[in-house]
Amino acid sequence: ALSSAVARRRDRRVPLNFAFRDLRVTTLDRETGHDKVLLDGVVGDFRAGKVTAIMGPSGSGKTVLFDTVIGRAPSEFVVSGDLKANGSGDIRMLRSSIGFVPQDDILFKELTVLENAECMSALRLPPDFTTDDRRELIASVLGALKIDHVQHVKIGDDEQRGVSGGQRKRTNIAVE
Repeated sequence: ALSSAVARRRDRRVPLNFAFRDLRVTTLDRETGHDKVLLDGVVGDFRAGKVTAIMGPSGSGKTVLFDTVIGRAPSEFVVSGDLKANGSGDIRMLRSSIGFVPQDDILFKELTVLENAECMSALRLPPDFTTDDRRELIASVLGALKIDHVQHVKIGDDEQRGVSGGQRKRTNIAVE
């Protein structure tokens, strides 16, 4: 059983559904001085609890689409169209509720799986989380991601052996 502080926060979670219609993203091409169209007329949705795959060749706009939908598009991008999260048009208000795991690792290779999770939890969880609450949440997340058995193994890199690639990716998800 999770502590009351952790359980209360878990109970307040709201599933996020994203919908976008006629999404267009442009940016200024510095070489030509003209607008460069990155996305045009894109329609779709991301539903809570469902897996959605975005597939396409390199340079087709997959990352631009995803970053735009979750409100992480660079400020130089001009976004138009209908873009909503849970029916609201202002996705920026939800940024603190959205987890984002980048393609590249954001882990400290010298630290263990557990130490990376503890470090990020101390930085990112609200101040009313006690040390015991953080430990309990970390244990729950590491267990759910099936990396609790490697929690004392260093992340490592090409030069220093550490966890496997899959375990590294799950650790990235855990710290987020």
